Amino acid sequence: MWDGRLIEAHAVLVAMLEELGPTAAPPLRAVLETLRAVTASVDRRLVSEIEPRLPLLRELAIAAGPAGRGLQVFDGCWRAGREPHFADWRDRLDAGLDRGRLVAEEPTGPQMARYAICALVFADEVGRAQEQIVDVRADTVSRGSIDAHLSGMTWGALLALRLGELARAEADARAALEVGYRHQVRWARIWSSAFLALALLERGAVGEAEDVLAQAPIEAAINSAAAVHALMARGRVRLAQGRTADAIADLRAVGEILTADNPNILPWRSTLAVALSAGDPEQARKLAGEELERARWFSQPRGVGVALRACAVLAGGQDGVAMLNEAVEHLRRSPARLELARTLLDLGAAQRRAGKRSAARESLREALDLAQQCGAEPLATRIDEELGATGMRARREHAWGPGALTPAERRVAELAASGLTNREIGRTLVVSVKTIGTHLGHIYDKLDLRGPQAREQLAALLAGNGVAAADPAPTGPGPPRSGPAAPQANPAAGDLRPVSPDPRQVQALDGAQRG
Repeated sequence: MWDGRLIEAHAVLVAMLEELGPTAAPPLRAVLETLRAVTASVDRRLVSEIEPRLPLLRELAIAAGPAGRGLQVFDGCWRAGREPHFADWRDRLDAGLDRGRLVAEEPTGPQMARYAICALVFADEVGRAQEQIVDVRADTVSRGSIDAHLSGMTWGALLALRLGELARAEADARAALEVGYRHQVRWARIWSSAFLALALLERGAVGEAEDVLAQAPIEAAINSAAAVHALMARGRVRLAQGRTADAIADLRAVGEILTADNPNILPWRSTLAVALSAGDPEQARKLAGEELERARWFSQPRGVGVALRACAVLAGGQDGVAMLNEAVEHLRRSPARLELARTLLDLGAAQRRAGKRSAARESLREALDLAQQCGAEPLATRIDEELGATGMRARREHAWGPGALTPAERRVAELAASGLTNREIGRTLVVSVKTIGTHLGHIYDKLDLRGPQAREQLAALLAGNGVAAADPAPTGPGPPRSGPAAPQANPAAGDLRPVSPDPRQVQALDGAQRG
């Protein structure tokens, strides 16, 4: 499983279960059946076995007692991607997570808690996902688990991406990719490459996004869920490059090999419709309509909003305006800030063409504010240009300066201003030195700092804006020094910063990774 050889992993698990037989202890069978179900769920060649076996798995989950928690989590995750959003899958998932007991008591580490994070993020259950990320990150430090560390960073990157926190998504994905390559973990290399490429694409680094995906072993795991998402990312990158035929091929492949056809997870039809719109508008409208029909059945606001936007752009005219207004209403009820910004841009442009300049400016100003908050510079530029067409030019006050720093960048800036080295900052935040360098590059660009005195200038600039430098965490053995506490993660407020761990635990994890 670690190496992405899912067919072989599945065969070993089936052989073990057959050898043990139905009279084996339920807790042992539950552990093996959980692994078997997870393996089958992420490979299109195996996924068809799950539905017929679900009644057996549900009975075993009850008979196995605490060891059956993983099967309950699997059941909830499976249903989350395949049932309407308002169904009772959350109850099964919460029963398996058991108020944190799954993470605390599972001897081999919180494997199914990490599986749950992915499902929760794709279901836009932000609060639940953040709680699990915080729990898994804390458990990662205590156990020194590379697999758990990778999962926390990888799914943290996905959550940040879907929330529109592009700098955070890029930093987490880079860190996960670095560890994935160091330890040759195929699944992490593919997932992290997909998330990093999408973050880079939104930030305007299209060439770098292409390079990241070119190095990912996508074809080696082409039947896996990870490869499906990487193909989706590659299709979007190729669309941005104007390589329409290549993009269409990738997006058609997504539709052929995906394991869960849920528009809230993968809006492949609407993306393909955009690619086909010039050459085959009838097929494009058909695909967009099919996605909207499926999205309405799932009833997830992001999925419905994205599908409505595609239908609206293809329809045009007053029908298009009506659908864009409806799309905005749905997206406001989701955490999809980037999708909302894109839809408001299309709505503002349509309103301007209809002669409603005042309404257009209102839509476009909101879109610009969202794009700037996300750090989506190319999108912000397009919105600014559209605002210019209405007769006004927006003042983009937050594109530069301290107000442009994301929460993650601000935390790194505070630690750098306090005098910590890049390595010390990395240990404090449990990320790589390379990731800290990436953050500092963005910080210096936004604050227009150059040269060897950049850190000193950074401290002065933050102090001048009423931001105190963070109290540096100790980097050697011994008790923490006295002074102000480091900012802690606040999941309810959307803050994904990891809680600053005991530096001795961080050193232990660092040693485990090097090993």
